[in-house]
Amino acid sequence: MILFLLLLSISFASVYADSNININVIINGQQVSITDSSLNFLDSNRANMDNEIINFTANQVVDMYASTESYKQGVSDIAKTYGYDVVTVNIDSDLNDGSLPLVSAVKGTSMTPTLHSGDIIIINRTQEIKTGDVVVCNDTEYGLIVKRVGEVNGANVYLQSDNKSKELINDGGLFYVEEGLHKWVTLDRIYGVVKYDLTENSTS
Repeated sequence: MILFLLLLSISFASVYADSNININVIINGQQVSITDSSLNFLDSNRANMDNEIINFTANQVVDMYASTESYKQGVSDIAKTYGYDVVTVNIDSDLNDGSLPLVSAVKGTSMTPTLHSGDIIIINRTQEIKTGDVVVCNDTEYGLIVKRVGEVNGANVYLQSDNKSKELINDGGLFYVEEGLHKWVTLDRIYGVVKYDLTENSTS
């Protein structure tokens, strides 16, 4: 009888342990991998769960509107569909601060020599910016742009291009000088600060 109760208690302990899981999401540039504390390491369902989380993560790191909180909730919701009751989600990325990075590609030459067209950049999703930061902005006129902060004045931010070259454009006989963008935007249009250029393997 005592042996039966002991085995029963061990069984309940295993079930309890299996209902709790720590999920570590590793985001290394454009690569995503998962490690977790599940005891069911031979369970094909767990492999399916990991693949589902990896696919979810790949979509979230390029989603401008995602947040660390909404992402963790999404991972937790996925794990709960696989029978886990208590889910802890940790993010290990190039940012080293536990937050969900934003991964994007640079288009155009307005930020040369700092950034080049095609560069893959890691962005910290924040509106805590300062003069000199390189930021991603959803501009009302030009759409998504990457520019350097020239000045911060309350809720207004002055953005400018690093590329200082000017080009003479002939538009059907009308000539004008084209140069990098310089304009004021509102802080709420800023999506984040560029922290890492994967192509150059250096911080901004």
